Amino acid sequence: KAYKRLGNQIDRLKGKLKGLDGQAASTGQKLAGLVATLGMGRMIRGVIGTASNYQAEVTKAAAIEGGGNNAQITQAVNATAQVAAGTPTEVAELATSLARAGFDANEISNSLNGIVTGAEATSTSFADMGSIVSNNLRAFGLETEKTSKLVDILVAGANSSNQQIGDLGETLKYTAPNARLFNLTVNDTVALTALLANNGIKGSDAGTALRKSLSQ
Repeated sequence: KAYKRLGNQIDRLKGKLKGLDGQAASTGQKLAGLVATLGMGRMIRGVIGTASNYQAEVTKAAAIEGGGNNAQITQAVNATAQVAAGTPTEVAELATSLARAGFDANEISNSLNGIVTGAEATSTSFADMGSIVSNNLRAFGLETEKTSKLVDILVAGANSSNQQIGDLGETLKYTAPNARLFNLTVNDTVALTALLANNGIKGSDAGTALRKSLSQ
């Protein structure tokens, strides 16, 4: 099946080349057979496998999302993958994570680019950044159209204080629900976490301290 897919890809490429050489001398299936005969299969197997994994991951994301929006999710993943340093499969895995977090196709489409940008700016995995961003979009009651703005605040908060983005995410996990009850904005809350981090209190310790203060 892998060689048949390869043959079909070669046929499409040869079709584009017809205008250059006047004819497609060999069919894709014949060329695929030649590749196998020459022992070149190992070289292209990884390419085929990567494409298969990518499509499987996009299909999984759409299945979890449950709205029959495979085409929309595929388009969103492709658009983000074009500007991401990571692989298309990694972007598709992020889409799956967001679907598991309850995001619909529109929310996934709105969020992918901002999350990937933030992940790359902080040397964080797409999955970890996706978890931090999705948690705080929900916790602060923000629409996914504001993903990039939220990411800007989170990245600035982490980079301007003595904490990593993971520390900030851990702090907000404890703090965000109570902060919202007190009508504190994301900016307000991140500023408080930065203050604590610069005094050596960060992560779950900072989160516990802030949650306790806001509960009194």
